[in-house]
Amino acid sequence: MAQKFEKHGDNLALESVIPTPKQASVFMSYWSTPEAMAAHVATMGDGYGNWHRTAWTNDKEFTGTKNMAEAISLCRNGWPVGAARAERLRDQINAANPTGPRVVKWDVAGAVASVPRALSGNPLNMRRVDTAKLRRKPIITLLSDMSVNANISADALTNRAAVVAAVVDATEAAGFACEVITFQCISGNRSSLGEVTAVTVKESHAPADIGRMAFALGHASFFRRISWATFTQSTFTKPLGPGLGSAAQIDQKTANERGAYVLPSAGANQNAFTTEARAATDGLAFLLASLRQQDCPAFPLVDAAA
Repeated sequence: MAQKFEKHGDNLALESVIPTPKQASVFMSYWSTPEAMAAHVATMGDGYGNWHRTAWTNDKEFTGTKNMAEAISLCRNGWPVGAARAERLRDQINAANPTGPRVVKWDVAGAVASVPRALSGNPLNMRRVDTAKLRRKPIITLLSDMSVNANISADALTNRAAVVAAVVDATEAAGFACEVITFQCISGNRSSLGEVTAVTVKESHAPADIGRMAFALGHASFFRRISWATFTQSTFTKPLGPGLGSAAQIDQKTANERGAYVLPSAGANQNAFTTEARAATDGLAFLLASLRQQDCPAFPLVDAAA
């Protein structure tokens, strides 16, 4: 029997990047930006038109914000606390993965001088950086999984979000143009329904706004308020039940074949993200190890052994 689909959002092209769940019925909600997603949620008012209002009714301990209005404001205006955390972690990652421009040839003018060549009278005594190649940075697509079950604390999601933002920043510092997509994948506990919500947080040609990225990459309110609101609007997802199903995983192998690398959720190693200090060490090591296992070129295995 053919799968049944319901699709929403303004960026259905993400279907070519995000592997489709295997369930008989699949709901997809794909968005071009976090702001577009938040604007859509804002039209729902207090959520009384949704079949489930958990995105509006849960408290700050569970969601990280006092209400939906605060969550939408953070999405639109950025998350300063997350930006500060990510900036601190970025320096740690960059120190462990030093990068620099590629020197490609000797010339009469360039970026780095060779004193021996100059003293010997060789006019080709400067090493020149190929700026054209630097402008044509290879593109890496990172898929950040924010799917977790209810037992994962809001603090764990928040801590992981800051680490992921720092990883993205470090990926670009390593000389790659980074496309970043955050997603959730949910499966019905007693149904044949799968649900995926995804949004492009950063396009490869855009500069990295670390405060904006940190919120959309997995702050508890982006997941438990804004993302949940998008799929509880449709009765197609009602078979998920009052508990809204369980966190599921996309097919990582298929994602890798499509040129994307998955950053696992806080639920995949919850102890690594319980505090900011642990996230900066254990959480960071966990995410980088996962990228290396997937052969992500920004963090090659040779660096891990160095």
